[in-house]
Parts: sequence; C-alpha cells; structure tokens
Amino acid sequence: MRKGTTCIEAANWGRNSIGVEFEPKYHQLALEKISKTYGLRLIHGEESK
Repeated sequence: MRKGTTCIEAANWGRNSIGVEFEPKYHQLALEKISKTYGLRLIHGEESK
C-alpha cells in the first residue's frame, strides 16, 4: 500500500479498495494521506466521527 495513493485513486474512480501495509512507517503515512484527502479522522484504519 505504501502511501495510499492507489486507494485514493480507486476512490476517485468510484471503486472500492483494500490496502495492506506491514511497515508501520508507511501504514501511518497512508492513514494521514487518506484522512487529509477525504477530511476523515482515522484511527487504526477505522473512521471516527
């Protein structure tokens, strides 16, 4: 998954995606990038309102 770009592009095209990342550094980067892109607050990959 690395920085989440593929998941973001899938969402932009109206597609679902599942990202898996084992490296904690890249997992955190992906969560931050996805949350900034969509204005979500993410906690361990789950949306929190």
